[in-house]
Amino acid sequence: MVTQTEFVAQAPEHDEQGDVGGRLQAVYAGTTMNDPALVARLAAVTAPVLVLWGEADRMADVTHGRAYAAALPTPRFQLLTGTGHLPQVETPRQVLNAISTFAGADVSSSVRS
Repeated sequence: MVTQTEFVAQAPEHDEQGDVGGRLQAVYAGTTMNDPALVARLAAVTAPVLVLWGEADRMADVTHGRAYAAALPTPRFQLLTGTGHLPQVETPRQVLNAISTFAGADVSSSVRS
């Protein structure tokens, strides 16, 4: 079995397209892309949580988002239409409107398209 430290050391600094990510992914996602303790940690969150998920996310489909939300004690799940895996880049106005509504503030006029 390879340890996390060994895995991170072996991970490439760049992928085939030259994007930084191999080592970063290893640090954040681990060696298996699975965290068995995540559900317990999410259940311990005491603050209300807004879970935003792109309806067109091809990396992690909507069922994953709904599962994250279901693991939280006080979730609000919101599906973002016309959005994939990077909502903050793809549909920033939708993201900011959802967050401002959740937080109880109106900041929609401050977003540039």
